[in-house]
Amino acid sequence: MELPSFDLAPPVIDIDAPTGTFRFAKQAYESARLGVLGETLENDLTSGGYGHDTDDEIRAWGRAVDRQESQRRQTVDEASRAFVSRRFSQPPGAPFRRHRWRHTAGLR
Repeated sequence: MELPSFDLAPPVIDIDAPTGTFRFAKQAYESARLGVLGETLENDLTSGGYGHDTDDEIRAWGRAVDRQESQRRQTVDEASRAFVSRRFSQPPGAPFRRHRWRHTAGLR
């Protein structure tokens, strides 16, 4: 295989490199709410709290409980589907566990 020869002159790039230096001065962050928020947070932290409003804590706790309940339901549903796919009506040992729970709870 034979390649043709390159007979053209190389391109001439006639530009000057930049000589200026890039300078950036970071400005301090300013906000009208920053002072009030900082004072509120500092007051809460120094008086024994940890910076969260009680209503926010209650909502966050509720979401965490809901998330755990949802994950528990999903795990139980997945296990049930797995047993049904193998033609079991309930997991092995379930009748024994139910009997033991009734016995310990005083139910007969």
